Amino acid sequence: MMIKNQTAHYGVLGLTFIVGLMFTLVNFYPDVPILNLQGKNDRTVDKQLIIDSMKHQSDQVFTQSQIHYDATNAQYYLQFPSVDQQMRAMDIINSQPSSVFTASPNLKSNTPRWMSSLGIQPMKLGLDLRGGVHLTLNVDVNSSASAATEQSTHGLLRKIQSFDLDYDHAEHKDYALQLRFATSQLAQESLEILQKASQINVQRNKNTLVVSQSQSSQNDRSEYIMQRTVESIHRRVNELGLSEAIIQRQGKQHINIDLPGIQDIQKAKEIIGNTATLSFHIVKSFDAGQLGSPTDLLVPMQNQLGDVWIDAQSMLAGDEITYAISSHEQGKPIIQIQLNGGAAEESFYKATSQHKGDHLAIVYQETIIDPVTQERTAKKTVLSAPRINQGLRGQFVIEGMRSKSEADTLALLLRSGSLAAPIDIVHETTVGPSLGEDNIHKGLISIALGLSIVIVFMSVYYRWFGLIANIGLVYNLVLIVMCLSFLDATISLPSMAAIVLTVGMAVDANVLINERIREEIRSGTSEKMAIAHGYDKAFATILDANITTFIVSIVLYGLGSGMIKGFAITLIIGLFCSMLSAVYATKVITSSIQHRLTNLSRAIGI
Repeated sequence: MMIKNQTAHYGVLGLTFIVGLMFTLVNFYPDVPILNLQGKNDRTVDKQLIIDSMKHQSDQVFTQSQIHYDATNAQYYLQFPSVDQQMRAMDIINSQPSSVFTASPNLKSNTPRWMSSLGIQPMKLGLDLRGGVHLTLNVDVNSSASAATEQSTHGLLRKIQSFDLDYDHAEHKDYALQLRFATSQLAQESLEILQKASQINVQRNKNTLVVSQSQSSQNDRSEYIMQRTVESIHRRVNELGLSEAIIQRQGKQHINIDLPGIQDIQKAKEIIGNTATLSFHIVKSFDAGQLGSPTDLLVPMQNQLGDVWIDAQSMLAGDEITYAISSHEQGKPIIQIQLNGGAAEESFYKATSQHKGDHLAIVYQETIIDPVTQERTAKKTVLSAPRINQGLRGQFVIEGMRSKSEADTLALLLRSGSLAAPIDIVHETTVGPSLGEDNIHKGLISIALGLSIVIVFMSVYYRWFGLIANIGLVYNLVLIVMCLSFLDATISLPSMAAIVLTVGMAVDANVLINERIREEIRSGTSEKMAIAHGYDKAFATILDANITTFIVSIVLYGLGSGMIKGFAITLIIGLFCSMLSAVYATKVITSSIQHRLTNLSRAIGI
């Protein structure tokens, strides 16, 4: 068995092995634990302030930390050799009332710069390996659906008016529309007409008809609210840089979220669950002593004393914002806004053009939950009220934030969009990084132990051909890691189990090939033809075994969720890699050295 153009085949194997080896080695540079430092009361944090503060700390954990400056976020941070030291230092800093700054935990990439420049990044670890938090959210669909139903009754009235019914009075009551008629006969005739309309539920009480949205329409609205909520949470989680997070619906009103690698849990919870929105209103008066008209709102101003009367009708909603980023202007935090360019932008431009010289109030609204009654109330605050010098369209700037952190959070919320319904975090489970490290350690030991036993067995039982099979096994592992990294897959304990399983399947393929070669030698076939027949005749059996496993993997991927999907995708990748390493890589190596094997029977362990 000779393979033509062996140089090209060696080039393919060598190149893929080198690339895969780099993707494997990068995983030996795990993220390092750090503490981001931020001054209290907008105080500026500098290196000397940190050094002076650490001198008064008696705990030795600070002697092992390193002070660094993050130019991207314009803040200092402390780096620690372990997560335990990081957490202990954070507790010490945040528990002291005299501390001039606060510390929030985070993880910093430790990937060498030359690897990052080539796009080589370590594999992402799941919740069970890296630690993090699991959240279960309850979506208040009923609250949002009720508000939407109340709004839809106005649309019902317009729809009913198109039927030209002879009613005397229409009234909105209990999320329904009540139509009163002069006689019962007119009510009955109108009932028969409305019953033919779709998505309308009609009930008659003497000379009154109660019209509401049908149950199917309400169910569709609830489903729409859940879909929008999941989409908004996806965007918010992605804004946090957590592309390996798992977000899934559970039942009708619950959403499960797994956030691997999260350490600043409170910050993540605030961003995911924040229902804040922005709206833009014309200022009617800055004098809180004056009475506004019945249609105006009295709203407190942030960073200023007093309140402001604003027009209750908003000129622009935060949903029309497609892009928002925080920056600085003259040392003050600002948010640069870009609109979506639709009809709302044109309407906003016309309205602001008509109100040149007036002030435009930027109103920040968030939902507050009473800790005792659990009632929700909307709290509105005017961030700023700049003068309108010209019509606004396309891009403009928001001012009035008290700190860069506040500007960053608000910009993130604007980019990700407001939630379609209020949410509550009903369950929270934290997985410590130390537990994740223990899982990684055990997973790596299982892979190394399984691989070592297989290597020893193959070397002893099949000798030179066993050594070739072992080279194929190492190549197989490197190839799997490379493919998982390219696909940006998340590794969990089930994924590690799938890797161990594919190692066994890969060596099984080589066992079939070697046994076929042995049978050919025993039957008197020449050594050259024995190797060729061994690979050719074993290929069909190997292919059948891998296809059946592949079918099961597809079913697992399609019907499973979360870590089951991770197991399935890792197994699918392992199947292709094991086929490539067992059938192709070992064949190329065997072809190149077979002329040096003077005694094939002894070389294969007969």
